[in-house]
Amino acid sequence: MTEVAVVFGGHSPISLEISKNLSVSKKVFHFSRNLDKDLQGAFEDNGRIETLALPILPDGSVDIYELEQQIKFLLPTNLVFAARFRGHENDFVSKYKLEVLLPIRILGVCSTSSGGSTLKSAVLFCSPAGQRVVSDQDASYHAHKAAIEQVIRFYAVNGNGIRVNGISPGGYVWKDRNRDYYLSKPKLTEKIRAFIPTGDFVTTNDIAFLVDFLLSAKARQINGQIIAIDGGYSSKEASFDLN
Repeated sequence: MTEVAVVFGGHSPISLEISKNLSVSKKVFHFSRNLDKDLQGAFEDNGRIETLALPILPDGSVDIYELEQQIKFLLPTNLVFAARFRGHENDFVSKYKLEVLLPIRILGVCSTSSGGSTLKSAVLFCSPAGQRVVSDQDASYHAHKAAIEQVIRFYAVNGNGIRVNGISPGGYVWKDRNRDYYLSKPKLTEKIRAFIPTGDFVTTNDIAFLVDFLLSAKARQINGQIIAIDGGYSSKEASFDLN
């Protein structure tokens, strides 16, 4: 039976790389709020990835009930929750609905399916702000990032056999959106590389490979864990001045 992965990722460079990587061995359904030309172009000529629009209510929020019905129909073996709220930074309620409530509802449906769930494993995306105070983020950001970690732990224990883990990429990920910025500031870029113990930025490929591993049978006894992929800088005592 062909494995099916559902990725909630939108236009995020990380989620695009995840879907491409997973499509090597799985059928992938990539959910986004907007199915524009950029998103379609990202998966052009890849017949193993199908883009689907999130069902949206009149108030602009995700219709989670309708989404639950879609998930039941798709019968995923793997879930990835990599979507980020791109609206106003102070709209905590909408951010919570997308990044916390949506995984709660979808994992809840899969773990209590009366007909037996096909879901084997899931990965949610976290942040260092879920465990410690990050200076450039507000209290609501910290609160909902901490909530995501507890959702992971809860369903790792109460998911009826579904493995649920989290990935925390940290702050220095090299991707298309920030490449030109870093290339234009070579001194800053070298300073960051010197700060990261491995001597280099994390890439979207690095993250996609970790997702693939955590969803696979090779990680069958990894459950309820929050894994940092940041080159080791989160283990250092202090940060550094970016100026």
